[in-house]
Amino acid sequence: MRSLPLLLCLAACAPLGPDYQGPPVVATLAARFQHGQAATVAANPPAEWWTGFNDAELTRLIARARADSPALAVARARLAQSRAAYAGAVANLNPAGAVLGGTLDTRIGTGEAGGSVLVPGLPLTLPSDVQNDVYFTGFDASWETDLLGGKRRAAERGRAQAEAAEAAFADAQVQLAAEVGRAYVALRGAQDALAITRRSVALKQRGLTLSEDAATQGVTNALDIARLRADAAATEAQMPLIEAQVDALTAQLAVLTGTTPAALAPELARPRAVPRPPRKVAIGNPADMLRRRPDIREAERRLAASSAAIGETAASFFPKITFMGLVSTAGGTPGAVLRSDGLGLAVGPVLQWNALDFGRKDAALAQAAGLRDEALAGYRQTVLAALADAEGSLSAFEKRRASVARLSTASTEAAKATELAAQMTGAGTLSVIDQLDIQRAQLQIDLALSQGRTELATAYIGLNKSLGLGWSPAPPPLPVAEVAQAAMAKAP
Repeated sequence: MRSLPLLLCLAACAPLGPDYQGPPVVATLAARFQHGQAATVAANPPAEWWTGFNDAELTRLIARARADSPALAVARARLAQSRAAYAGAVANLNPAGAVLGGTLDTRIGTGEAGGSVLVPGLPLTLPSDVQNDVYFTGFDASWETDLLGGKRRAAERGRAQAEAAEAAFADAQVQLAAEVGRAYVALRGAQDALAITRRSVALKQRGLTLSEDAATQGVTNALDIARLRADAAATEAQMPLIEAQVDALTAQLAVLTGTTPAALAPELARPRAVPRPPRKVAIGNPADMLRRRPDIREAERRLAASSAAIGETAASFFPKITFMGLVSTAGGTPGAVLRSDGLGLAVGPVLQWNALDFGRKDAALAQAAGLRDEALAGYRQTVLAALADAEGSLSAFEKRRASVARLSTASTEAAKATELAAQMTGAGTLSVIDQLDIQRAQLQIDLALSQGRTELATAYIGLNKSLGLGWSPAPPPLPVAEVAQAAMAKAP
């Protein structure tokens, strides 16, 4: 046992493999984004971006989704798995022990007239050619010295993977909030489009009725009547499709919030206006965005885990020294087990070395290095894609806002034209049919404006998603024992 201090010293040596130096620099970032300057400010954006809509119904739906969504429950369960795996890797650094006990019905025959026989594995000597019961109990313990840091690298890898799972859980929240927001905006847009389409159908039916009355007086012809009927029927045919879209979006929102497809139908049946984003949107700067986006943090943590795996793999091919100890007692009766003369003790180091390699170590190290290189490339790709996503979302939001502003102006002018047409009709200088044509033109512009507002709200959601907003930190991990008890309680 004189070598114990030396072995303990070796166990504290630096582990094999590369020490992770942090995420690499992917690109030189500008202080500000290149797009969206007219509609944004460089302040820190709020994490709960949906509050910018000032829509209480949307806020309630996102809160329900965050609490009950099955997709988020899957991410939460994976996080619990990763945390438990990390706890297990840390526990492997400590000694292991086991208590044993039992009884054996033995019959030992040597064919000799006398002598004694040692029971294998037990400090008990029995006469030859006897049949007896053997009772035994004991305790064994072992500790594998982490000479080259393989277990420390495994714990390092487990921690990085647990942190990657935390980032994946945050990213699941980002995706979920964006999906709920998009479905809600699309629902309100479809309800608005349905209302406008119904008004348009009513106007066309009225115009058709007036034209049919005029035809009886010979003022119009059959061709004009046929064209008006076809136009009215085509517009009316759009209504079932829009109604189906409303039903599908309502069901989608119900599933996202963790309930049955028809559960939210009464709550969402009443039409409401398409929510509008704030006049100015805070976006921060690219560096903050890269630190905030969960998918980037997940890719970086997976890179750290793959780096630790190289050292873990390298250490597995070198000698291992395990200290083992066994304390046991045995006897022919239960009472004899408690006597000190049956006590046995065994302790000592055990060396294990896979000496025959045949290229296995080099192959395993090459595979681990390849996984690290893959993770590095994936991290770079994630960062660049995030920058492109943010810039593209900013540009789309700015262009959509400009388009809605022009459509809003067109709608205002169309409303003025409709009001003027009503005055002229009342004065007898404009026919009712011409007035209805002007009203139909206004409804077409209003429909385009409604679609534009829906697309603008969707672009606002996409912008906040690209900025990595919409998540809150995962709750701290529970003790592993509590997690295990809860799992047993929930077992079917």
